Amino acid sequence: MTLDRRTFLKFGLIGLGTVGFGTRFETAVLAAEDDRHRWGYTGSASPEHWSELSPDYAACSRGQRQSPIDLVDARPASLAPPEIHYRSTPIEMIHTGQTIQLNYAPGSTLTLDGQIFNLLQFHFHSPSEHQIAGQAQAMECHFVHKSHDSDALLVFAVLLQLGETNDVLVPIWAHLPMTIGETYHDRDTTIDASQLLPAQLDRLYRYDGSLTTPPCREPVTWLLCAEPLMVSIAQVDRFTQAIPANARPLQARNHRPLLRSRPIQSAPFSQSSQSS
Repeated sequence: MTLDRRTFLKFGLIGLGTVGFGTRFETAVLAAEDDRHRWGYTGSASPEHWSELSPDYAACSRGQRQSPIDLVDARPASLAPPEIHYRSTPIEMIHTGQTIQLNYAPGSTLTLDGQIFNLLQFHFHSPSEHQIAGQAQAMECHFVHKSHDSDALLVFAVLLQLGETNDVLVPIWAHLPMTIGETYHDRDTTIDASQLLPAQLDRLYRYDGSLTTPPCREPVTWLLCAEPLMVSIAQVDRFTQAIPANARPLQARNHRPLLRSRPIQSAPFSQSSQSS
């Protein structure tokens, strides 16, 4: 099931937030920055004005590898699936003003092409930022990683399609922070990010992009699952009560290679405009 335009209008990372459990990672969030650096999704702080808010955000308008993009005309390739080694972690959640972010304790990793990336946090966008052949979905979840050996970034993205209730989200949504700066910590309740990944991790899109939020840093390796998960309309409504629409518009592809696993069989989205 997909969302029509009227439903999107009803909906009203981010960047790399401060990671909990004693670890910090440089970020561009609302928090302690002055008014010039405050960014959002509406009015003078909307995506088309991000580069005007700070010199640090210049890439938001000048970058040539910006995200998100429309996943169309992808080239089939032999893409090795990532090796996922996520552990359970106590719930540590924050309303950043731009998303609901769940910080992840150290020790969970993703390995791609022999390079180990540490999972820092995951967060949500509604509607989805990436589209497939012009088709957006209800939500998108971003798992943000940083290389164990360098400053290289990798985002693993999963699209959430309207349908049945997502049981994995239930304990998270039960304590969803509803106001900016509100947090929720529960050392006795754990979550396992791997449960928010589709069963098929060998059906992927891959390209070089950027953060989808200021400072819009390039490059960022993007992996996107071709198989969506489900989310109910009630869960989407709950999220958008806390966070109105927070999707950056599609960015120019600028002749970047876009790869997809070969073959993607019985893909849930339209592939009619993709090359084969």
